Amino acid sequence: KEAKLHIADIGTGSGAVIIALLSELPNATGVAVDISPSALVVAQTNAQKHRLEQRISFLPGSYCHPLTREGVAGKFDVIVSNPPYIRSAEIGELMPEVEKHDPLTALDGGVDGLDAYRQLLGGSANHLHASGSVFFEIGHDQADDVRKIATVHGWQNAKIMRDLQGNDRVFYAEH
Repeated sequence: KEAKLHIADIGTGSGAVIIALLSELPNATGVAVDISPSALVVAQTNAQKHRLEQRISFLPGSYCHPLTREGVAGKFDVIVSNPPYIRSAEIGELMPEVEKHDPLTALDGGVDGLDAYRQLLGGSANHLHASGSVFFEIGHDQADDVRKIATVHGWQNAKIMRDLQGNDRVFYAEH
């Protein structure tokens, strides 16, 4: 808890994940990335409400690409993401409160729902310290597929954590 971690949140949206992490980790700093400029404004506003704006940098862009920009401080200890993982054909079947309030880019994971994991697992390792790790939210039926993608990209020690209802929910790995 007292470690000086440097964390990247890819697809930060409202900033809930990075804000929660930095609230619990008083010596950590973070970078919040999102393709949506309006999402970054919301994330910045939320960070200000929690008095964390001095510990988070906000970068516009897609996946890990903004992490290569000049001025981004070094490598990260942890990369987190709650990426779009819903299969394109299933978007219309979502509960109305999800479909109507979340932008399509935050939901649509492509034909098989795995597009984001291909991007993240293919690009994250270049931005991590040697002992770095990733934590990604996954769909309840995607664990095996995400593990396969991770293996192709050299990730190790993959673990799946379950949510409170017993569904596979978080993918963890080290590179």
